Amino acid sequence: VADGERIGDLVKQPREQVIARAEGRATEGSPLSRLLDAVKRFDREGLAALLAELRGRMDSLALGHEIILPLGEVIGDLWALGRLSVAAEHLASEVVVVELKRALELAAAPRPDAPLLLGACLPEERHEWGFLVTLLDLAAAGWRVEYLGADLPLKDLVEAAWSLMPRAVALSSADPENTRRHIPRLRRLPRLLPPGVPVVLGGQGAEVCGAGLRRAGLGVG
Repeated sequence: VADGERIGDLVKQPREQVIARAEGRATEGSPLSRLLDAVKRFDREGLAALLAELRGRMDSLALGHEIILPLGEVIGDLWALGRLSVAAEHLASEVVVVELKRALELAAAPRPDAPLLLGACLPEERHEWGFLVTLLDLAAAGWRVEYLGADLPLKDLVEAAWSLMPRAVALSSADPENTRRHIPRLRRLPRLLPPGVPVVLGGQGAEVCGAGLRRAGLGVG
């Protein structure tokens, strides 16, 4: 939700204050306002067309940080306060993830010898927005990024790593409880990957469980 706050933090604040703050970001006529209007109207085609238009005239860094992440914050605020339905949030997520994956595919191809990074979400982890924006940042920084998707079994990640021989593996973990459940398997992961391939986890789940992940020999950040 907005600015990294938890839903529990939001509900302690005056309801109208949080609503005004959320909707205030989407000033009338702005790209964010048009996107939010399409979400509220369940206009899947309109939302996709607006995002495709923005993708066509913005670089990936601007798209991620000026459009996608702010849109996610506004949607999170409004959903937490009951001003946006779960169905609308799900529709927005489906459309945004598709557009982010397209942006990642279209990211400028780095030199052939650029380092390869494999990216995936932990098993049972389906929150992709922020992670895909991070992968776009890495692609812009010169990495060749291969995104393997959400809810990826770790055995499939290991198989892909031995086939593609990446320089590094990045995993996304938004849910602390899910992350904690997977620490025993994650502890074994570095030994199963090709030698010298580091594993880094990001997201709120990784931050909360950072001490345990570092003790397991994994990077956090």
